[in-house]
Amino acid sequence: MILRLLLSLGIFAVGLMLAAGMLVASVVLLASWSVRALWLKLTGRRVTPFTVRFKPREAFRTAPRRSSGGDVIDVEARHLS
Repeated sequence: MILRLLLSLGIFAVGLMLAAGMLVASVVLLASWSVRALWLKLTGRRVTPFTVRFKPREAFRTAPRRSSGGDVIDVEARHLS
């Protein structure tokens, strides 16, 4: 009974720490974005959102190519029945 209570309290404490960490991270992110936006407004530049440039087609161009059949060596062929 006591062990179960201690285990529940431990899991609850870990959950609280995780939630507090996420809250701190979001507050830091919000504060940094607000300071950035304020600085851009003070210097007369446009405030633009953070964007990530991602081109889905580039993944296929940079992926390693499959080797041709002539490159395969040291293989014993078996007949499958």
